[in-house]
Amino acid sequence: MSDHIDIDIACPLPSDVEVSYIVETLHRTRELLAPVFDAADGMRRDLEARGWSPAIAEHLAALFVQRCLTGGQG
Repeated sequence: MSDHIDIDIACPLPSDVEVSYIVETLHRTRELLAPVFDAADGMRRDLEARGWSPAIAEHLAALFVQRCLTGGQG
């Protein structure tokens, strides 16, 4: 008796219109978030230049991004 169950589920492929919408949405999202990531990178570099450890600087930059994406609720 095998523990492996092979299930073949037909998953429909997205249409060209759906793919275009997804690509456009991802592109716009990247453009909107670029300033947040740029600010976090600058903050991380500044913290490291001021003597903070790279690990702590990265952690604080990640928290900054998280707070920006959650409206400060994270």
